Amino acid sequence: MTVPFSAEYRALSTNDVLLSEIAEITGGKVADVDDNVFRRDFPALASYTDIWQWILAAGIIIFLADVFIRRVILDYEKVAAAVTDFLADLPGLGWLRRAPVKAPAYTSRLLKAKRSASAGRKFEVHEGASGEDMDDILSEQAVRHARAATAKRTEAPPLSEVARDDGDEDSYTGRLLRAKRKARREDSQRYD
Repeated sequence: MTVPFSAEYRALSTNDVLLSEIAEITGGKVADVDDNVFRRDFPALASYTDIWQWILAAGIIIFLADVFIRRVILDYEKVAAAVTDFLADLPGLGWLRRAPVKAPAYTSRLLKAKRSASAGRKFEVHEGASGEDMDDILSEQAVRHARAATAKRTEAPPLSEVARDDGDEDSYTGRLLRAKRKARREDSQRYD
């Protein structure tokens, strides 16, 4: 038994009618025998460009930025101010310029008092600040410091209770603690 070739192989000549119909449907033209079939005046087709290099570069930049943000401690207010100042210097962006901020009198007086105290000098009364104001500032700071120290002491258990609490003697930590104490006693007896 043999299987004959399909019907398309029976026609040995060019099917000009079919070719002209295809050319008409697709907007092309039928080439004559005299035409140069290797010419390059056809319309450009869509071309594809690899973008993996761009995606890889963007991924590396994002990764490095993530590591930088997580590991480097920055004062983001200062960074934002520096960027704003830089942009304000560009032509047409002068409206971004920030107005200078004047430090409050309280802050400047406190800073002067701290500098004087750290230098070991007596407080000097500067223009616009009285000695009573400095005394008020320092006494308020001393009260805050004392309250914070008292709060820390009341929250923590006494050291004697913490040192005595060995936990469960049968636990893994209890056994390790006993072995450590025994080794210390043996070492102290050996070197005495």
